[in-house]
Amino acid sequence: MSRHTADGRPLSRCGAAPFLCRVAPQGPPGRQPLSRVAVRRHPSGPLPPAAPPSSVRAPEGEVSRVKRSVIGEADATEERPLLLPWRRDTGRRRGGPAGTWRSAPRSRTPRLPLGTDPHPTTPPRPAAHESPPADSRQPPRRPRQPHSSAAQPRRGSPVVGPPDPGPSGGTADLLRRGVSRDALVRGLPRISGVTNTRLTRLRSRGTVAVGALAVATALFGLQAAPTPARAAERVPVQLLALNDLHGNLEPVDGAAGRITHRGDSLQAGGLAQMATLLDEAKVGRTNSLVVAAGDMIGGSPLLSAIFHDEPTVAALDELGLAASSVGNHEFDEGPVELRRIIDGGCHPVDGCAPDAPYAGAGFPYLGGNVTARGGDTPLFQPYTVKTLPTGQKIGFIGVVTKNAPTVINASMIRDVEFHEELPVIEKYSKELTRQGVRAQVLLIHEGETVNGVADGKCDEGEPGARLVGRVKEIAQQAPTAVGLVVSGHSHDSYECTVLDPAGKRRMVTQADSFGRSFTDLRFDLNARGEILRSTVRAQHRPVPVTTPQQPAMAKLIDTWRARSEAQANRVVGYIAGDLPGRGSTVPEAPLGSLITDAQAASGRGYGADFALTNPGSLRADLIYKDGGAVTYADAYRVQPFANALWVLPITGEQLVTALKQQLSGDNEAKTVFLQLSKELSYSVDMSRSGADRVLVDTIRLNGLPLDPAATYKVAVNDFLANGGNNFGVFTEITTREGGTTTDLDALVSYLESTTSPEHPAPVPAPGRITFVTP
Repeated sequence: MSRHTADGRPLSRCGAAPFLCRVAPQGPPGRQPLSRVAVRRHPSGPLPPAAPPSSVRAPEGEVSRVKRSVIGEADATEERPLLLPWRRDTGRRRGGPAGTWRSAPRSRTPRLPLGTDPHPTTPPRPAAHESPPADSRQPPRRPRQPHSSAAQPRRGSPVVGPPDPGPSGGTADLLRRGVSRDALVRGLPRISGVTNTRLTRLRSRGTVAVGALAVATALFGLQAAPTPARAAERVPVQLLALNDLHGNLEPVDGAAGRITHRGDSLQAGGLAQMATLLDEAKVGRTNSLVVAAGDMIGGSPLLSAIFHDEPTVAALDELGLAASSVGNHEFDEGPVELRRIIDGGCHPVDGCAPDAPYAGAGFPYLGGNVTARGGDTPLFQPYTVKTLPTGQKIGFIGVVTKNAPTVINASMIRDVEFHEELPVIEKYSKELTRQGVRAQVLLIHEGETVNGVADGKCDEGEPGARLVGRVKEIAQQAPTAVGLVVSGHSHDSYECTVLDPAGKRRMVTQADSFGRSFTDLRFDLNARGEILRSTVRAQHRPVPVTTPQQPAMAKLIDTWRARSEAQANRVVGYIAGDLPGRGSTVPEAPLGSLITDAQAASGRGYGADFALTNPGSLRADLIYKDGGAVTYADAYRVQPFANALWVLPITGEQLVTALKQQLSGDNEAKTVFLQLSKELSYSVDMSRSGADRVLVDTIRLNGLPLDPAATYKVAVNDFLANGGNNFGVFTEITTREGGTTTDLDALVSYLESTTSPEHPAPVPAPGRITFVTP
């Protein structure tokens, strides 16, 4: 159902900037600017100081309901529509192979319950998922730069390994016809021009096929079957891999935009800079593909997010992206919106982008382990096959971590299920093998648990010795047909090898997030079309911000920037110094302290005593520049999700449980320290284990010891309220108030109301979380 304001206008989810709102066009698609979708928007900043109305109890599974009377609108309950169904075409896609995964045109098929086959009487579809020719896509795609999904072997490439004579006409066949080996060998230098040195080398290998064919033809009149070039030599292939772009078309400021490469720290990022380096990497290697491992959109800065990440998809098309797995952040606005990103069409609330109706992604998003809840049919294409002009095929299988629900707002994926990765990988690997696709690459959005293996010593001592986490387990256990693994999710680069079930080395890689680097993978395919593991090489390639920008990509980004420049450059507040968030080196991030202080202030109208937020909500750093001015784009970059804020009643005992869940259960291996507003403090002893690390007797609220039996009120975002990051204690609380303002609204309003050029926001002093040593 569409949402409307009290005066009947469609409610566009615009965050803290009402001037961004545009009513969705009526009738044929127009050219309306889009606005960033937030869950809800408060028109004037903090929640009202007046006493709140009676609390709204959110029934289980319906936490997205909002009581809107507190912001002066009609006293009505608003409900966001739940997941809309997808449909799949069970026939032949126009111009493509039978069984191509896609969403049926919305105007042709009635909506069905989620997971229902729209053609129940149709026989089982053939097991084929080859990508159709680009000209078969409807509607027409944007023009794309030529890239190497169809590539010739580079001129001058040496023949590596012995030539293959093919199924007939080889040495054995000639010998069976009565031609002696001595006769063949004697004729080699005279007829085929092979030197004696080369002859000796061929003889030592027992291979005289090339000369044998020439001798047989010239001396004996025997006609051998022609030998395909692809069977006579190894075929070099290059994959340029990236991951976790998060819509960062431009470099990220501060520590979050830095990487360490060969011992040096450098500021990196920018898709126009990356395009230049990718072009350089492809020189002389036309058989090159660009691939990605998910989280290419979602959590994006204003430049992309204000247009619902359509600018990022356009940039990836310009980059020549061949395929990407889905990541958890592709689901930030729900699977229905992700389907629109893939298939095209104008946004249902904000309408069309200024240039033309959105045409969709020119590359496949792969998600073989994502289904409707209770179903087993993928909602997204499970794999794609790219055919080289020499005839070899490379299959790309795409999956996302099964733990994706712990890092996605539960309200967005109620009807979606994420399955175990390995059975799905094995299923589609076998399917590719049955189709004769022997070169297989896994694109997986799952990373390491412990970062910091990017120093070139990942395999020190043994294969994958310094790689820790589920991606290592999956890479070790994946079917042997999978030649290499390209991963994402943990934002830190690595190039490691692991041993597969057959004891063979298999490469697993990841690049840095935010477009700060990419991985240059090079390998050969043998005559059977398999990846030769011994030839796989991976190189970490940083993207320095000083790299010259590729003109075409720079023009594309400039075009989108100009469309949101006025909104982006509006000054909303001032800071006195750098506020590290994503780039913070300590659990208590200065930016996290500022944001939770803002959220606590926003919730005062409902009696909030303090605020908590998850560290993953801090997407960048606030950097001191231009006299400390903070623009709307700066605020948006650090709080891009526009999660609704709720005020929950919480007992002292439940708060203790929440603090313990930071360091126990699923969070024990990789701790998740909540950011605290200034009213709350406690101490941690990391020499202990699990939940015992929290020193309960040190917890203070407004300077007073916590009373386990007392009831307090906490402001949290929608993600935490729904149990995100394994904080299940919040799901036990069914009474919640608010939901009418977002985390972005709260930050912008706080900066506008409490700061000025003369009185900027100070850098918060540390001490809310104290680490003690015994």
